[in-house]
Amino acid sequence: MNDTDREDTAPGAFPPHHNSEPPALTVGDLKIELSRWRDDAVVVFRCPLRGQKLRFYRFQASPGVIEIELNDYPNTPAIRA
Repeated sequence: MNDTDREDTAPGAFPPHHNSEPPALTVGDLKIELSRWRDDAVVVFRCPLRGQKLRFYRFQASPGVIEIELNDYPNTPAIRA
């Protein structure tokens, strides 16, 4: 993703897309965003469609792809926005 793709988008957010496939998040994109944060900052995962927290499970790697696996956070009520 390049800087022109991020126009009119809040920091840390990807622009809305009208196709079914979201844009790929690259390691470079992730490094840029994470470099803005202190090492002791807490990372929270959540699903905005279900309004629930997710818990990090593990990384899986294959050539050219890093997969971050998340699980539902047990007994977590929906988050009300």
